Order: sequence, then structure tokens, then C-alpha cells
Amino acid sequence: MHNNKISNNTVSADFGTSNFETFGGGFTVVNVIGNILNNIISYNSTRCPVWNLSFGTRIFFQGVNTSEFVFENS
Repeated sequence: MHNNKISNNTVSADFGTSNFETFGGGFTVVNVIGNILNNIISYNSTRCPVWNLSFGTRIFFQGVNTSEFVFENS
């Protein structure tokens, strides 16, 4: 993923009775290899009820093998 602008995105969990958490307002990276280079990632947000957790307002990373993944200049 190269030379992108990821901006003004919002991920929201149900504010009713759900127990959902929010992940990655800009985007989520799970169990991948490759490169994310030279991107602008700004003004993203996550929203969820106060009783739940919110992770990664810009990017959420999970299970990424650091020897096979490059994230720079973003």
C-alpha cells in the first residue's frame, strides 16, 4: 500500500446494548506481510460506548510479523 491519503474516517460501535469494540479508524492490518509506505493518515476516529474499548484511531495492527512487514513514512 503506497501513496494514499486516508482521512476523515470514523468507525463506530453500537451505542445501544452491544458489547462491540472498535478497531482502526483509518484502517486495520491483521496477519499480513508487505509494505505500507508514504501515506497520509489523518483525522480518523473511533467511537464506542464508555464501557467498551477503542483501538487504533488511525491504524490498528494485530499479528503482524515484523520481519516481513515494513511501515514507514506514513
